[in-house]
Amino acid sequence: MSYSYCIGRDCTEFAVGKEWTFSRWQRAVWIDLAAEAKRLMPNPISVALAAIEEATLSDARVLAGLMAQDAEEVKKAAEEKRPPNLMANVYQPISARLTELAYASARRYTSPGSPELMEFLESHEGGSFLFCLLLKPKHPGITIDEAYDVYWDLGVNNGADGRKTFRDIINTCNGKSAVPAKNGESPA
Repeated sequence: MSYSYCIGRDCTEFAVGKEWTFSRWQRAVWIDLAAEAKRLMPNPISVALAAIEEATLSDARVLAGLMAQDAEEVKKAAEEKRPPNLMANVYQPISARLTELAYASARRYTSPGSPELMEFLESHEGGSFLFCLLLKPKHPGITIDEAYDVYWDLGVNNGADGRKTFRDIINTCNGKSAVPAKNGESPA
């Protein structure tokens, strides 16, 4: 398992002139977050195509050189009455490895705690989308733009005036906060 799950809780904070209630982080949040991350991530195969094409040309040049060397080695080995030491047949094309990595990346599941999903969460798009997901249960009419404004208000402030930071809200909603709610049990 790539993510250690804890039961979170709701929390409230004031931002952009209004009090907002963030819901506890549930499984559906991970699912929606992963779908959005996957939608916004570049397609690794498309990204790799130019590099694969360049590597294929390089592989062709290398193989042509190795085949010429092998032809010389076959002649030399025959003269010396020994088995030839051939290289072309053991060459591993770089283009094949790049293609393999691109396909593996394209098939990768963006699970909770995966590097791809954690990188998305650290972006403004990911953080504000997460805020939208956490705000929607208590504020059904919220738009992604309103959630983005809440995210920016709290992010720019970064706790300077005593309000919770982005990280404080996330840690409360996902159960990682060591500070329990008033008269509540600590999740840690």
